[in-house]
Amino acid sequence: MQEVIQFLVQNSDVLNKIKEGQACLIGVSAEELTAILDVFLDAAVVQPAYYWA
Repeated sequence: MQEVIQFLVQNSDVLNKIKEGQACLIGVSAEELTAILDVFLDAAVVQPAYYWA
């Protein structure tokens, strides 16, 4: 999975083709693909939560 993420970071055009349905990731399950697209295409930034014990 880490190699797939690195590849998509380096090749953003492939990410766009996957989003448009013109390409697919062989060996990646539907759930993994959904998670990858959510992370790359979601513009929301989540701030870290800090807890004091």
